[in-house]
Amino acid sequence: MIESIADRFIILWGWRRYLSAALLGAFSVLAFAPMNLSPVLWVTFPALVWLLDGAEADRGPLRKRFLSAFAIGWWFGFGFFTAGLHWMASAFFVDPGRDALLVPFALFGLPAGLAVFWGLATGFARLIWPQGWSRILSLTIFLFLAEWLRGTILTGFPWNLLGYALAPSPLFMQTASLIGIYGLTFFAILIFATPAVLTGNRFGWGESRPFLAVVVLLIAAHAGFGFFRLSTTDIGETEAVRLRLVQPAIPQTEKWKPENRAEILQTYLDLSAQPGDDKTDVLGITHLIWPEVALPYLLADDAATLAAIADLLPPQTRLVTGAIRRELDFDANGQRTEPAYFNSVYVVDDHGSLRDAYDKIHLVPFGEYLPARSFLEGIGLTPLTRSAGRFQAGRRLHPVETGIGPSIGVLICYEAIFPDLASGWTSRTSSDQAARPGWLLNVTNDAWFGESIGPHQHFAQARIRAVETGLPLVRAANTGISAVVDPLGRVTGSLSLGSGGIIDSVVPKALEATIYQKYGIFIPYICLFVAGAILIALISRKRDHI
Repeated sequence: MIESIADRFIILWGWRRYLSAALLGAFSVLAFAPMNLSPVLWVTFPALVWLLDGAEADRGPLRKRFLSAFAIGWWFGFGFFTAGLHWMASAFFVDPGRDALLVPFALFGLPAGLAVFWGLATGFARLIWPQGWSRILSLTIFLFLAEWLRGTILTGFPWNLLGYALAPSPLFMQTASLIGIYGLTFFAILIFATPAVLTGNRFGWGESRPFLAVVVLLIAAHAGFGFFRLSTTDIGETEAVRLRLVQPAIPQTEKWKPENRAEILQTYLDLSAQPGDDKTDVLGITHLIWPEVALPYLLADDAATLAAIADLLPPQTRLVTGAIRRELDFDANGQRTEPAYFNSVYVVDDHGSLRDAYDKIHLVPFGEYLPARSFLEGIGLTPLTRSAGRFQAGRRLHPVETGIGPSIGVLICYEAIFPDLASGWTSRTSSDQAARPGWLLNVTNDAWFGESIGPHQHFAQARIRAVETGLPLVRAANTGISAVVDPLGRVTGSLSLGSGGIIDSVVPKALEATIYQKYGIFIPYICLFVAGAILIALISRKRDHI
């Protein structure tokens, strides 16, 4: 039966082939949050392999062979990214009069660009497309490289990396503590494409049995390590720290209206002071957490707001809040230059004083800043330049000190999808161990995207940062999902998307630095090198037998 299904994909031609590839890519999104139906990739990825089996014949012109396979991968990727990122268009309807013209770019332009990475992967993989299981190895190598490049070049966009499909629950997240999300991505491609070898002797079934056994062992090891780590790791509490997370659920359409400023501040103050589930109020809290850019004005410049915060906070209590920070500068003549603005997190003490700050390092292109703004304005793309922010990137990664309990590693919104930022908190030399914070804080504002799948995907990716680093993750979001996550990726408290409220919680205790943080950043590249060596050896051996 499997061989019959494979033949149906192999013989597809023209628009039917490309439509099938796009639909398979779109269907693959079901493997990610909030659906987390990972087994669908055991259908879609073998079908992708079979579509590539039916691409231009191996003896055809090199350019034609590459373009035929490129088109298959591009359409598969276009379906995947369109279905997985369609929610991004919601942000342009917050102010449709200004931004509606950019909706086609969000819906189709970005997916089309990201799909190029997958097209290049399938194009190059098909050029060295051996039969049997080694063609799975070829696809794994090039698609892994494409995913790494997607997350790295042009500032990177590692959203929904394929490895997240291998980590739908804490049981299957633990391997990230060894090899990180890129390591999981390598093995996800390998594992989910493997059923393509179950297509009879025509595709080398007899030679594939040892390969299948290895893949089965990998799956067993993945689950077994998760079970072992969950059952043998005790998570305590971070001493002298008790949190209150505030989720105000303020619609993005209302947030920046000047007439709403006083009401928004009062919403935060009322939620911060209200009794919690255990009947405690703010008096029992050491850290009060507000989300990204909580207030729609410059907090540091508003003495009345700082005074209200001072009145709210009991002695030895800190507010940690997202805010816009303005930095003034002067030229050599003493004249004030254009101020710089940063997407920041402030620590405010019980006297209303600012104790520390962290500026977002990895900004969202076309959202928080515009690459090549002057060039785009020069060619008349003013709708695009008006909609993009003018934030400056932070200058350095550093833990935030509150003066109470351990320091905090801050990840502002989009930064939580970059494993290198989160792993940067753990030093790799013993002399710098003091740089490691006691917990991670992800402040975000996903209100731009309503109650779509986007905030669910964002939260799922942030959870993996806790497992990779061995640090608990605290997440404060304007409209959700706010949560406390322990270092094993388990959610100990949360507020659902779209609801307002508070979470009172302790902070789970950090684990020792993980293998991934110490050494594991190199493991995916070791896997890539080994897989490449095996593939080259197999191709060379087959040529020697011709």
